[in-house]
Amino acid sequence: GYQCEPFNNPADFFLDVINGDSTAVAANKDDHGPVDTGKVTEDNVDSTVVDVLHQKYLSSRLYQSTKEALEKVELRRGRKQRPTKKEHEITYANGFFTQLYWVSKRSLKNLIRNPQASVAQV
Repeated sequence: GYQCEPFNNPADFFLDVINGDSTAVAANKDDHGPVDTGKVTEDNVDSTVVDVLHQKYLSSRLYQSTKEALEKVELRRGRKQRPTKKEHEITYANGFFTQLYWVSKRSLKNLIRNPQASVAQV
């Protein structure tokens, strides 16, 4: 029920509504009171959209599978005291000298094409 203001980025507006930072959210709260989601909590109080989404996420399969995966990682980490060297090894698509060649070539082209900029930098 929120209206995106003219010349407002819809993606930013959507994020603002989710976070409750939008002026449309503030106007809607003033005009209509709390957002009615049709769900009632144990205290017979209307829950907010965030609470409903939170509860749905906690009961979802995605949450359960993520929680199980994290618990497995914690168990593995508890068994291993030191991570192996392979876990910290950084690999690149190209070797150091290949990267150095291309960066040097690009820098040389920039120097030749625009020498005043290089003099100004020095």
